[in-house]
Amino acid sequence: MSDPNVCRGAVTVGTEDGKPVQLAYTCYGQVEAPVHLLLIHGLFDDQRTWQYLLPHLRHGDRYMVTVDLLGAGLSSTPHLATTPATHRYDADLHVKQLQQLIAELSLRNLVLMGSSLGGGLALRMLCTPWPDRPAMVGLILEDAAAYPQQIPSLLRVFQGRLGSLITAPWSRRVLLSLGIAQWVIKRSIRRAFADPDAIPPGLWERYLSLLTSSQRIRAAQETARNMVPSNMDWIVDAYSSVAWPTLVCWGRQDRVISPLYAQRLAEDLPQSRLHLIDDCGHAPHLEKPRQLAQTIGEWLCEVGGETR
Repeated sequence: MSDPNVCRGAVTVGTEDGKPVQLAYTCYGQVEAPVHLLLIHGLFDDQRTWQYLLPHLRHGDRYMVTVDLLGAGLSSTPHLATTPATHRYDADLHVKQLQQLIAELSLRNLVLMGSSLGGGLALRMLCTPWPDRPAMVGLILEDAAAYPQQIPSLLRVFQGRLGSLITAPWSRRVLLSLGIAQWVIKRSIRRAFADPDAIPPGLWERYLSLLTSSQRIRAAQETARNMVPSNMDWIVDAYSSVAWPTLVCWGRQDRVISPLYAQRLAEDLPQSRLHLIDDCGHAPHLEKPRQLAQTIGEWLCEVGGETR
């Protein structure tokens, strides 16, 4: 039986070759709830990543929306052929489309929550002009990609010529038949967790399934290439102007984005609270979902976003 409090849909954010370009989303709860929470996933991921957190996060005072960024999950994968290569699937495009989604769904009393790349996009959304911005409650940053940093070696490979090989079906078949693709994905997932026993069953198979689509591989590759904007230094300087309460959550054992960046964020954001999660890596929503949900609930009560 379908859940009447779960609604799936898509918002049109543009057109290409006369066809709509859409972002897929899922809503949980009642739109009349006093707090609207938009959850934004990271690179090489989609909205399914929140399935372990949502059961602990659902609450009568929250209307929650998960979204597939452009090129991910069930969202469109346009070629963007008329867009300069350095701007295809870049941060500004993702931010603009998220703003369109927020306006189309009439989200209000809004809490933006972003994981990794999604956290960087949420910050950028608040640091750049946003016409008709809705009323905001606050911001939740989970192991956010918020500063220029050394890009992990596997990501550098994916950004370059070798990464382009996997967009071709024949080379993907070779990589899969030799077990190379499986090894790379398992290694990347293992690096994101402090405890390998905490990796959810079937997670690596879900990531492996991304290799079945050349369009999604291309979109992820272009997002990776253009994930650091040319004006990143200006954006970082603007963090001091973020005027909303911010919860900075980080896995203390994060090997993808060092917890040192969590401390820096807490210092740069004027109304922030830092919460480090012990025995946890880069994805607390996967490794410690119950603990993360409890922290979020307590913070929302403190900032006046909802009642106990």
